[in-house]
Amino acid sequence: MKEELIVKRFENQVAISPESLAVSCGQLSISYDQLNRRVNILANYLIEKGVKRNSFVGVILPRSIDFIVAVLAVLKSGGCYIPIDPGYPEERIRDIIADAGVFFLLKNNSNAFWLDDDELCIVNVDSLDQLIKSPTIGNPSLINDMDDPIYIIYTSGSTGIPKGAINKHNGFLNLIDWYTQDFNLNKNDKILIYTPLNFDLTQKNIFAPLLVGATIFLVNDGLYDPSLIADEIYKNKITWINSTPSAFYPLIESDYNLKKLESLRYVFVGGEPLFAKRVLPIHLSNPRLKIVNTYGPTECADVCSFYTLTEKDFKSQHVYVPIGKQIKNMNLYVLDDNMNKVKEGEIGELYIEGVGVGLGYINNKEITNQAFLPNPFDKGNNSSIYKTGDIVRILPDFNLEFIERKDFQVKIRGYRVELEEIISSLRGIPGVKDALVIAYENQDQEKFLVGYAVGKGLKETDLKKKLQEKLPAYMVPSAIIVMDAFPLTANGKVDRKKLPLIKNKDSHSLLKFSLDDRAKKCLIFGKNFYLYLSII
Repeated sequence: MKEELIVKRFENQVAISPESLAVSCGQLSISYDQLNRRVNILANYLIEKGVKRNSFVGVILPRSIDFIVAVLAVLKSGGCYIPIDPGYPEERIRDIIADAGVFFLLKNNSNAFWLDDDELCIVNVDSLDQLIKSPTIGNPSLINDMDDPIYIIYTSGSTGIPKGAINKHNGFLNLIDWYTQDFNLNKNDKILIYTPLNFDLTQKNIFAPLLVGATIFLVNDGLYDPSLIADEIYKNKITWINSTPSAFYPLIESDYNLKKLESLRYVFVGGEPLFAKRVLPIHLSNPRLKIVNTYGPTECADVCSFYTLTEKDFKSQHVYVPIGKQIKNMNLYVLDDNMNKVKEGEIGELYIEGVGVGLGYINNKEITNQAFLPNPFDKGNNSSIYKTGDIVRILPDFNLEFIERKDFQVKIRGYRVELEEIISSLRGIPGVKDALVIAYENQDQEKFLVGYAVGKGLKETDLKKKLQEKLPAYMVPSAIIVMDAFPLTANGKVDRKKLPLIKNKDSHSLLKFSLDDRAKKCLIFGKNFYLYLSII
């Protein structure tokens, strides 16, 4: 089955279109043949350094051609890559490296300079051309099986430590086949990548184009700028993008930007619920454009179900666009608390089985066993079924509608966030006696986080700074309110209804927001503060 490996498919495409443009980033570009040569140099070097089948290799590089080279090289060497955001705080990077037991790490001159060479085998990709005196440019022999791990994506962990979800070659290849075949991704397509490289939805956008002769365009790392993205789409005649809804909405809210998006033929959104009314502007300006809502946890190769919007969705009264039906070789079950199937119109928890179900969490058997259960619908293959924690409803047309999370895990701008991890980090700050974090939802159904900290002499700026040293930016609450004590209910629990509201001293205008699944009310003072929350 080795002929079906992702990198084998890539090598086949290199032979078909060696001179075609493979990747472009800023002023740099590289053909398929040039890309493969650089990949082979690095892959052979990694093999010389000791990378073996299923070795875990950390990749801490910015959005660049070098990142594409690095992940392909890791796979050609037989390893499993772990993308790590170079913008993460040092402590979080160290936690991921330690948790995964990473020994091999790919970086460049500008990041992770604090890592100790004695602890890791660090490969600097900026020295790629000098890595081997007489570089071997032939394709190395591929050694993986289809059940081997292909990549590990770290997500927020409820214990205060991030957890790594392991995905397999065959599950990811199944996703790529769906992505390329069902929507006819081909050599004429141009895909723009502006999502974080350690994001699960980004992985398919790296590999899928390279298997069909298409071209990848990368936006340099930096703050998200909708106008810049629109300019890139217009300049390069981009046909295909994949984004979270939160990042896509600002891109289409300006008539000026909309005029620059006419080349798009597909937009895939995922990572959080989609609201049809928010994407109506681009539907009206480019009716030929197909908008595909995708759903799937990181633990199951990113996408398990999809739904292509039609005209009726823009007139529907549904709060969320349906998450649709399963992709090929995946099965979705909506079950009650007793693991019985629910009927049409009823709600239940979503469970997933099929080739895309991953291998669990690295070095965390306890949490793995809680989420990856023995499959009651197994046909004798001893497979697992994944417990998503998402509550859904079966619609009359058998599409699924997302309702809410079963626990306190939320999605912030597409990122999965365990509130307990933020709470744990807040409680770990000296002087903080207790802490709470709540996900609120504004009038445009965008979630944001507010932290509450109990203690004397605490300052919001200091608390945020401490969290920024430990957590990614998307996990740092937009506001942290310091209190002497939490209000309590009669039975001694925190009375969330009586928690203070957010105030902005610079303005007296009012905007009403509602809490996510608990439908409580929260007032935010000041339009500028609202705009800030919408952007971050």
